[in-house]
Amino acid sequence: APAVRIPIALYLLALVARVVSAALFPDPAYPDSFYYVNVARELAAGNGFNVDFIWIFPEVGGAIPSNPVLPIPSNAHWMPLASLVQVPFIWLLGDDPVAAALPFALIGAVVAPLTWAIARDAGATGMVSVGAGILTAIPVMSLVYMTQPDNFSIYQPLVIAALWMGARGLRGSGRSFALAGLLAGLATLSRNDGVLVLAVLGATFLWD
Repeated sequence: APAVRIPIALYLLALVARVVSAALFPDPAYPDSFYYVNVARELAAGNGFNVDFIWIFPEVGGAIPSNPVLPIPSNAHWMPLASLVQVPFIWLLGDDPVAAALPFALIGAVVAPLTWAIARDAGATGMVSVGAGILTAIPVMSLVYMTQPDNFSIYQPLVIAALWMGARGLRGSGRSFALAGLLAGLATLSRNDGVLVLAVLGATFLWD
């Protein structure tokens, strides 16, 4: 049935696009993404939430410590979800750039069928729904970021799904409101500004 074939096809299209992008440059491309990889490696090795460098001073109190030592506790500023999703892949595939990039390709590809489903739910035509899914499957200039071991590719589907469930909650589904809160909570574990999504959904729930 089209309701099954189309979302699967969109997911596979998005996944292929992300895998190809990751294959062209599988390594962390900038300090933020390497930060998440570094924390994931420490977690996979059983060393806990630690980093062996200072990337941003808020993690050590906003200034150079009077007694500077390494490693330092991680995630005092950045949220941990982008590191946590890498850990099972590092255990399975080893400490390899593929292990770091793969979970972001697999998770991020969800955004294409998710967009298609939202368009259908909003009453869009089949062509518009599929077109929306394709546009998010291959986001052209931002595609290179979607396979970086950073929070972009996990934050995007979590926020989109949370807002969609909030909209469904306004149409009378209490379970959708509960699921929206769960998704927004996970989004907050991905990026600090996920708390803004929680605030919007909380206000929506109270208004309703």
